[in-house]
Order: sequence, then structure tokens, then C-alpha cells
Amino acid sequence: FKRVVNISKSHTPQKIDSRRFACDVEGKLFEAYQSISQKAAEKIAQKDYPAALKDLSSLRQPVDEFFEGVLVMAEDEKLKGNRLSLLSYISQLFLKIGDFSKISIS
Repeated sequence: FKRVVNISKSHTPQKIDSRRFACDVEGKLFEAYQSISQKAAEKIAQKDYPAALKDLSSLRQPVDEFFEGVLVMAEDEKLKGNRLSLLSYISQLFLKIGDFSKISIS
């Protein structure tokens, strides 16, 4: 999550255009986000944070695969913006619970 926040924090998300996905991992992450975002948002609204976090934790593998499979800061500005928007939406979902990037492990 920390990497998602750091790379997308200064980006204002736009509508994600799935036609701009250049790699399978982009589509997989977008599908995973769409699959859990509504469920997690409902649990957050009910203040069931442990259940929401469990849902959000299912994004770990697709996020890891995304970072391994694409260069987020692509030269093509539209591709880069689309990727940053996807990460921004994921970041915003996590931030509804808390800013996990502030957690430090000594």
C-alpha cells in the first residue's frame, strides 16, 4: 500500500480507460479493484473495518503483479495517467480506513 500511495499521491485521478491497458496485469488489477471496492466501501460505511481490510488485502497480489509487470511512469502520458489513476483509486479506498503509509516498523 505504501508504494501505491507514494507513486500516486500527487496525481488527480481521471476516469480509467480499460482500452488503454497495454498489459494483462493492468486489466487484472482493475478487475480486482472493481470486484472489492463496493464490498469494502459498504463495510467501511458500517464501520466493519476488519472485514473491509480483509477485502482490501485481496488486492496485494494483483498490485504486486502490476508493479512487476508495468512501468507506471511510462513515456506515453495517456498510458501513464491511466496507470496512475488506477493506483489513485486504490489508494483512496485504503485511505477511507487510514493512512497505512504512516505506519513504521522499527
